[in-house]
Amino acid sequence: MKGLLMILMLLGVCNGNHLLRSQTAATKVSPLPSEPPDERQIIERLKSALSSTQYSARMYFHGTCYGNGGDALRFPKIEVLPPKDGEHGVSAVRGMFRKNANVLVSVDASNIVRITVGKVYKPILETRLTSIELSDEARYNPDGPAGAIDAIEETAPVQEAMREYRMHRESAFYIGLLTPPIPKLPHLPAKMKDLSLDQTLDVIAKTFPGVVVYGECENLDMSYTIDIGRWN
Repeated sequence: MKGLLMILMLLGVCNGNHLLRSQTAATKVSPLPSEPPDERQIIERLKSALSSTQYSARMYFHGTCYGNGGDALRFPKIEVLPPKDGEHGVSAVRGMFRKNANVLVSVDASNIVRITVGKVYKPILETRLTSIELSDEARYNPDGPAGAIDAIEETAPVQEAMREYRMHRESAFYIGLLTPPIPKLPHLPAKMKDLSLDQTLDVIAKTFPGVVVYGECENLDMSYTIDIGRWN
């Protein structure tokens, strides 16, 4: 009898754990309709609108710091609408953000669509890089500790500019496999000369799929936390 009771108790615990996992998974997969889309959802809609076009995409945003010192950089809440029937490309992107007065969508001669959310403090993006040489890992991998974005941020001019403008990078944890240096795969040139930080990010955006994002927030001590990355 005691053995049977113990088995029933164990089954109850297992069933309870299973129910808890199911409820948690459902909550993550199906957010409430009233919640605004998060950064990942916006990026996915942006990529969908620009798929099968010649355009690349860059996004800049001014978000919110949670905790002095930049413990977290959060994307601002904005309203994103589905594209109208038949809309695709740049017109679809503009339509996505048409209800947000603080969102600017522009296109330049290099076929890069730029989405700016909020009043972004951009002087660090104007930092000039006289010359930068990239390792094979960085040429084939834009992200991660051995990637191109990290290598560019570690250059002396960018580090000096970050000190001047009182900026620091948000802490990030990256998990991923390195792409091997196979010539037929997308890759950056071994050397880039006389470009601004923003222009080097343009090169990355045009070389690899996804959206290259510059995010920032202002801390209580008037310093900035920034995050440069690529959403693939």
